[in-house]
Amino acid sequence: MIIDCHQHTNWHGRTTRDLVAYLDEAHVAKAWVLSWEALDGGREPWYMHLSIEDAFAAAREHPRRFIVGAGADPRREECPALLRRYHRAGARVYGEIKLRILMDTPELVAAFRTAGRLGMPVLFHLEVPRLEGGRLTPWYLGDIDAVDRTLEKCPDTTFIAHGPGWWAHFSADDGAYRSNYPKGPVVPGGKALRLLEKRANLCCDLSANSAYNALTRDPAFGRQFLIAFADRVLYGADFFDTKMLDHLKKLDLPKAAARKILSGNAKRLVP
Repeated sequence: MIIDCHQHTNWHGRTTRDLVAYLDEAHVAKAWVLSWEALDGGREPWYMHLSIEDAFAAAREHPRRFIVGAGADPRREECPALLRRYHRAGARVYGEIKLRILMDTPELVAAFRTAGRLGMPVLFHLEVPRLEGGRLTPWYLGDIDAVDRTLEKCPDTTFIAHGPGWWAHFSADDGAYRSNYPKGPVVPGGKALRLLEKRANLCCDLSANSAYNALTRDPAFGRQFLIAFADRVLYGADFFDTKMLDHLKKLDLPKAAARKILSGNAKRLVP
């Protein structure tokens, strides 16, 4: 069985029907359908509102196929109550959390703690701010140090890291502050790996170009990472392609590690 822990519906012109067709073609049994809600999303041209109701609608239409990710903006005063309501309605994941605010802001910490009490893993998108041509690049949740502070404040909540700001810290060089997709051999001791070693409540997903870039820039190191952290890594795509699945097949991982990554960890976090 393969479970995709990072999918969306009704975005980039792709409907739920398109998503089901893709999953069938990719031989993926189930998917987490994540939403994206930001109260200040209109401030940035990259924001695409992904409705929580659309995620619920997909799950109602295909109850054996989809798991709902309800990504309510934590800055809503009623967010903890909303999360409890969404959980009663069937949501099992809190995410995707992708906001222009430091991750350990009190409102976010309160929402994350509520998710932990409900047994909902928090899937978040990290993108660090950089100056390019004198302008600040798009950023979400701050930097990896903000992630560490949040994990310390929410020890009973499981977090799933995703995005360029996470995977660019795969290497111990300064690549994360030069590019979303740094190239070249990985220098051991990257902040992302050190944080996985330090915080037992942290996992990560393999979705999007950022994860693919991290694992393919130094394939031998990437394979070692997947084996060493097989209990903490979840397969995800974030779009309609199979390039990560194809790469995993080429790596010929031990069967036990592959099972955990492709479905076991997702089933453990969301039974």
